[in-house]
Amino acid sequence: MKIGLDTAPAALRGTYFQHLASVLARYAPEHEYIIGAEVNDDVDLYHGFRSSLPLSVHLRRVPSVMTVPNLNFLRYPHLYTFAERLFVLTLYRRALRRAGRVITVSAPAREELSERLNIDPSKIEVMVPLAVPAPRGNPSQAELEHVRRKYALPEHFILMIGTV
Repeated sequence: MKIGLDTAPAALRGTYFQHLASVLARYAPEHEYIIGAEVNDDVDLYHGFRSSLPLSVHLRRVPSVMTVPNLNFLRYPHLYTFAERLFVLTLYRRALRRAGRVITVSAPAREELSERLNIDPSKIEVMVPLAVPAPRGNPSQAELEHVRRKYALPEHFILMIGTV
């Protein structure tokens, strides 16, 4: 089977789906995993992470799986313009209703998808995201100093990674 994978979200070294493809290839080598631009080729299954499906996948009615990490545009509407919320909501609804399976990260997110977007709960799976390997080795002092200057960081700081 030829499985197309999205290119998002970006991670430290490549993308989440590049890592997912390498893990899948190890455990299910009988399938071919295609990431990104090549997804427009004939694929048998598509796994997306964005709020929409690629046009070729949509038009060809390729079976799809969608991963939804959060619904922040609904939870925190004040952080988005009305047009942004409407646009993303329209794309998500269309893609999620079309998807054969939907993956999310928690039971509350599953309930939210079901209630707020009217997605059939029987097709929503809760799965912990696959961890992307951390870079190995420590950066040199010169690399640290370059980043500190570039972003005007103090000598000691706390970095928190998240979404809007």
